Amino acid sequence: MSKEQTQDLIGKLLPHEVERDAIHIAVLPAIAGKEIYKGDKVLYANGTAWPSEKHAVGIVDPFLEEWRVEIGKRFYIWLFPNTITGLRHAWDHPCLKENKNKSPSETWLENFANSYGMDYRDLLEQLNDIVSGGVDYLQINGQNAHGPVPIEVWDHYEKVTGKSVSEKTAVKTHFSCSC
Repeated sequence: MSKEQTQDLIGKLLPHEVERDAIHIAVLPAIAGKEIYKGDKVLYANGTAWPSEKHAVGIVDPFLEEWRVEIGKRFYIWLFPNTITGLRHAWDHPCLKENKNKSPSETWLENFANSYGMDYRDLLEQLNDIVSGGVDYLQINGQNAHGPVPIEVWDHYEKVTGKSVSEKTAVKTHFSCSC
């Protein structure tokens, strides 16, 4: 069996008897944005990884000695087979290109949203509602979120949208959860 065929079988039950082989696995260093566990599927943006089934690019190193990776700890993501777009032992992957044209404030807000399991667009929509006076809370689904929204959110929101946020709005906004 050729290595190309072996690579195509990774992650699947073997359909027939095969010979042993060796393969390369692309790994990507990352920092945990939330607590995650070895083998968890994760998404990746700007050096940070979060648990995700929907937009996962790989898994937390399945050979870690520890089961848990705490927030802020560094580890390898094992990228899914057949997803890298170039191979020179210095490879490319689509998840590395998605944020190249984003401003630092867009990246900060995206990381903030991801850390609470939110979509970036949903975060901006909710912040727009708060600024327009519709509500005075940021809704987080499925997590126990409470307390004031960090003032940095508003600094980055102003840079991304060009909209001014009054000090009163920034100070009174708090988290609300549906847990």
